[in-house]
Amino acid sequence: MARQIEAEQAKVQQRSVRKSATSSQSATAANSKIADVSTDVGNVKTQVSATQAELQKTIADLKSVTGDLGVQSGLVATNGKELAALKRLGDRNYIDIKLGKTKQPQRFGDITLLLKDANVKKNGTRLR
Repeated sequence: MARQIEAEQAKVQQRSVRKSATSSQSATAANSKIADVSTDVGNVKTQVSATQAELQKTIADLKSVTGDLGVQSGLVATNGKELAALKRLGDRNYIDIKLGKTKQPQRFGDITLLLKDANVKKNGTRLR
């Protein structure tokens, strides 16, 4: 009987040793998986913040473009002083042309113009 009890106690001890070894292995595996997930989450946070910064820059650029289009009348010169101010900004190239009424089109840079009719009294012209 005593031998059987000792044998049973030895078996119980072996089982508890196996369980603790298995538990420690499971804990180690779980900790390594948690560390991997934490690293991945950190990388995703970095990427999200970079993407948000890029998105904010893009939104600002788009607002600037809409602002330019919305205030386009401010960028169109109606007299010599305004034209000189726009030339000083240097955003665009301006070419002074003198277009008279002729039968042949006149070339100015990349375009060709022909003055068909001019009404000086009404400041009206028709170009082709």
